[in-house]
Amino acid sequence: MFYSDQKTPDDLLKEWTEIEESRAIPLDKSLIKASANDLAQQINTAMERYYPKNVPQTGYKINIASDVFLLKKVASSGTVEISIVVGFDKPENKKSLIAYSGFGKFKGGNDPVISIKLNNLFTADDWIGFFKSGKLEDALFTELLHELTHAADVQSKGGIDNYGKNTTNIDLKTYYNDPHEVRAFMQEIVDIVLKTAPNFERFMPKLSRTKIIQLLVRTTEVWKKAAEYFTDSNKNLIFKAVVKALDDHDLLTGSKTNG
Repeated sequence: MFYSDQKTPDDLLKEWTEIEESRAIPLDKSLIKASANDLAQQINTAMERYYPKNVPQTGYKINIASDVFLLKKVASSGTVEISIVVGFDKPENKKSLIAYSGFGKFKGGNDPVISIKLNNLFTADDWIGFFKSGKLEDALFTELLHELTHAADVQSKGGIDNYGKNTTNIDLKTYYNDPHEVRAFMQEIVDIVLKTAPNFERFMPKLSRTKIIQLLVRTTEVWKKAAEYFTDSNKNLIFKAVVKALDDHDLLTGSKTNG
């Protein structure tokens, strides 16, 4: 167990690197960022032109932004078209979120689609502010990264027809330990760690690499939300993927090896 007080930092790092390599599914993040930027632009334009400024968007269900993402096939050459649609929806117990999403098929069809729902408790002025601050694009990027991981995952295993997950009335421990979700949350955590790791270089002379990696992972919002539900084996899979990504990008190579 990665968090056990019975293991030394060196033991943990050895466990993360030598037992069954794990890595995040490769995705072209520059294309995902471009799609998130385009969607954010569409949303901002709609908010400026068509929506009442100080009124929550609770009465709207229509799609206000869309895109088509060309996902590179994992196991063969070529691409798969993934439609992306953005609309408003009731946030239920997710009132603090800007957006949330799902991956599946169009109703009555077989074509893959990512549906992103904007929290309809916010006003047009809120959305314009989110756009100007970059918060909207960041939120869209995170949702796309998660759902495109699902898309790449199921495509590599035979396509969306084999994606039979049903999250209706599922308990959180089962949800977070679903293999598809583990890989998607792994993707999010790895992305955040790669972005924040350079900021921790100044700690390397004082802290072991193991402790820095633990700190990087544990401070992500994804980990804070999901760690209590992940099994120990899935926690270790995620840490292995983080270590592999850091090694691939030659990050945190100068930290101490001992705790």
